[in-house]
Amino acid sequence: GPMPGEYLIWAENGLGGKVLEHLLEHIVHASDELGDHTTPDHFARIDATLRSVPAGSNNVLFLPWLAGSLSPRADGNTRGGFLNLSLDTERRHLIRAAIEGLSLNLGWLLPIVEQFSGTAVNEIVFGGGGARSSVWPQILADVLDRPVATVTDPHQMIARSTALYALYRGGLLTLDDLTAMVQVDARFEPNAHHRATYRVLQEQFIAAFDALRPIYATLNG
Repeated sequence: GPMPGEYLIWAENGLGGKVLEHLLEHIVHASDELGDHTTPDHFARIDATLRSVPAGSNNVLFLPWLAGSLSPRADGNTRGGFLNLSLDTERRHLIRAAIEGLSLNLGWLLPIVEQFSGTAVNEIVFGGGGARSSVWPQILADVLDRPVATVTDPHQMIARSTALYALYRGGLLTLDDLTAMVQVDARFEPNAHHRATYRVLQEQFIAAFDALRPIYATLNG
């Protein structure tokens, strides 16, 4: 790893927030023969939408592998999908299910990373554009059953980290300086009332991956 005496585990989980961006841009806010549903900001109503749907999205399950799966099981034929739609399903359920599906994919990976490293993960730091949401980090905390922290300006986290590390390697900052410069914006604790719901969805998420692999192999192999 970049820090002395430490190792970095890089576990690529997939497209991440790009999946949600694709759904918003090409399905929810698309412009096509069905009409012009475009909006200047695809993410403007995300938090309000997420709050309007209960945890578990009425048991709608989203599979986020739009370009194949990576960690913890690599399969280039696997693709995404929504499962368990009903007459009660609305597009707002699909959006929350998408974010829950991305979180469940991380939930599948987390215990494998812990086993590999021999170290328990006691806190998750959530960065990138999705971390600007005030609801997505809570969903992540509920699914992973871990506290989730967001930093100030999370969409700039990688660029800022790279710059600070360069200053550290150049001798202009110490490790203590770096620690003091991390600005935590908010912390989200897991909601115990949602654990049973997400535990069931987590089990079925992995089961869906296994059950659908032969179908994906036929369609995409």
